[in-house]
Amino acid sequence: MTDGDSDTPGLARRELLAGGLLAGTALGAVAASPAAAAGAADGGPGASGSASAGAALVPPTLASPTTFRFTYRHLSYFDFTPESSSSARAWSSSGGCYATTPSVLWASIEVPYGALVREIEWYAYNVSTGTVTALARLWRAGVSTLFVTVADTPITSGAGVRAFKSVVPEANFGPYPTGTKLLLGFPCDQGSQTIINGVRVGLSHGGAEAHVLPEPPRVFDTTATGGKLAANATLAITLAPAETLGTGGIGIVARITLSAGSAGGAFKIWRVGFPEPDVPQIYFGASTAVGEVTLPFWMDRRYNIRATRAVHVRIDLVARLT
Repeated sequence: MTDGDSDTPGLARRELLAGGLLAGTALGAVAASPAAAAGAADGGPGASGSASAGAALVPPTLASPTTFRFTYRHLSYFDFTPESSSSARAWSSSGGCYATTPSVLWASIEVPYGALVREIEWYAYNVSTGTVTALARLWRAGVSTLFVTVADTPITSGAGVRAFKSVVPEANFGPYPTGTKLLLGFPCDQGSQTIINGVRVGLSHGGAEAHVLPEPPRVFDTTATGGKLAANATLAITLAPAETLGTGGIGIVARITLSAGSAGGAFKIWRVGFPEPDVPQIYFGASTAVGEVTLPFWMDRRYNIRATRAVHVRIDLVARLT
């Protein structure tokens, strides 16, 4: 993007580019403290990943606690590029990049088809005399302006790089049609007084990534716990150990092995406290049957299992969906 014929550097010129007839809603900014974010950002309740040896290599970040069943996309300072052809991106030791002449730094992310953009969290530095507004706009193929305001975020003046989160209003969060993309703009009208460190976008209803385990661990086994699952009996189980399943994500892929059935039957697995599904996931005979089932992930790891015939049940974790 370039300035074109306009040499007005302020937000008014940018609003024209971004479709000024669509007024952006300035949402409340929340500055997340590192101490408050540390627990959930690195494996606490609601985190997107479990604690691991790698956590010791990376100190707690500014990121606020994640939201259960959201997936996240991140951009760093080097993903941004100046809107103006007369400007350049420069690095600052204060924690990110800025534009060398007044301009907006822009970056973009793909929004998976069907996904909803639920929250946008900026990591930014602003020691200018006033608040600046970080922009989130929707690009549409064939349209010269950024025609939809998703959510604008006030970046207030203060010391150091801080976190500012906006919750996207329901009217704006999608789903969007194909041929669209989310563009994120950070205004740099004050030189090195306004610096972009990065941004995190929270999505729901799409965008999950599958992380396949090289050696699927066993998380439940009736052959090791004293006997078969009884016919037509609902058994509440806890998948274990907890560290194998982690403390976050939106789902799991489980390989279920049914063996030594007393006769042919049907097997179901579902979340404790929810209605039993009408349709079984796996049918089995007297010989061993194996099937893979995708399940929503829950923090307590509690599921019901039920079979129409007595059978041994072994469950292995194949993949996590995060």
